[in-house]
Order: sequence, then structure tokens, then C-alpha cells
Amino acid sequence: MTDPDGDWQAVAAAVKVRRDEVGLTQAALAALLGGSTSNVQRIERGDGGMRRPTIRALERALRWQGGSVEAILAGGRPAPAQESPVNVSPPVGEDITTVDAERAYEMLQSIRKVFGEAAYVDALARAVRARASGDDQKTG
Repeated sequence: MTDPDGDWQAVAAAVKVRRDEVGLTQAALAALLGGSTSNVQRIERGDGGMRRPTIRALERALRWQGGSVEAILAGGRPAPAQESPVNVSPPVGEDITTVDAERAYEMLQSIRKVFGEAAYVDALARAVRARASGDDQKTG
């Protein structure tokens, strides 16, 4: 466990802001951490004390450099992870919510490879929501 006397309220505030910046819901962040939404809510309340593996997973999910949580606890600021200079756009005319399952899987794996786990979970969640709401209905 990390320093229980550190500024966990500052960690909570930074996590909330960064989660919004990277477009993750509490549920998506929980999935990336391998935990439950209640665990994310506990972190965002500043209840304090996390194991190092959880901290490292949190930093990866929020695209922070390693050591960012400790920096916040010590009164500093988190450092964003170095982003890959890859510029990838989806194939013209393809929408993950309207292609067949095999092509959707391929697209999601490409997202995961290029942009990382957080982007993969976000894209998967959006595709599932769109299919569930019927947005993927094809005509003809």
C-alpha cells in the first residue's frame, strides 16, 4: 500500500478530471483496473490507500506516466504518458456499429493495438450501446 497519509483527495480530483479528459466512464475504468465500479467510486471519493498494482493499472488506464499517483500524493502533478506519434483513421465508410461481427472484431483489435486498452474499452462500449439501441439497423 502507498502512503496512507498522502493527499488522497488530490488524487481523487485528478482521477475524475483525467477520466473525463480521456473519455472513460467509471465502468470502463473499472474494467481496465480489473475491479468494480464501486472501486472506482472509492478512488474518486479519495478514500485512500491503493496497492501498487492498482496504482500502476490506474496510471496506464488514465495515460499517466508511472509515478504520477505518488507525485500527486506528495503535492505534485501527474505527468501524461508519452503518446505514440501514430495517426490512424478508420477506413472511409466503415462504422464499427454497422459492420459484421468479424469486421467489428478486427477494427477493435486495431484500436487496441494502436491506441491502447482505454481506447479499446471505450470503442467497444460505444459499439455495444449503439447495437443495443438499434442504431445498427441496416436497410434493404
